[in-house]
This record gives sequence, structure tokens and C-alpha cells, in this order.
Amino acid sequence: MNTINNVSNLMAPNFSRNPLTSCFSSLQQAIGCANKFFMEGQNVQIVAKDKNAFLVVSPDIARQMSTKGFRLLYGN
Repeated sequence: MNTINNVSNLMAPNFSRNPLTSCFSSLQQAIGCANKFFMEGQNVQIVAKDKNAFLVVSPDIARQMSTKGFRLLYGN
């Protein structure tokens, strides 16, 4: 759980208008969130550490997270 808290802290400064600090427990929820950002014209990615933790983040944060063991699952 500390990893998720640390990731939430990393994500907050990247979107000034819409800080992304939520972790979703299902991929379907994360995709729904990402689609809302896509409809607003914002590019986001979904990354996962395991099968129960999905995060919606900016592409820059997704690249940083992939070096720490997170997997890119969904992006524009």
C-alpha cells in the first residue's frame, strides 16, 4: 500500500486542473475515468502494479512508473 501512496504523491503535481490521486480497484473503473479525460482532450494512461490497483496518470508519470515495475495497460 505504501507504493500506491507514493505514486499518488507523484501524480498530483502533473495535472494542475485535474489532479489525479485516485487508485481504482478494477480496470473497468480506471477505463471509465480515463475516457472522461480523453473526452476533455487530455491524454492519460492507465498503469497497474497488480491486478487490484489501477491508476490513471499522465504519459510522463506513466513512463516514470514503468521504470518502477508498473505496467502500462491503456493509453492514447
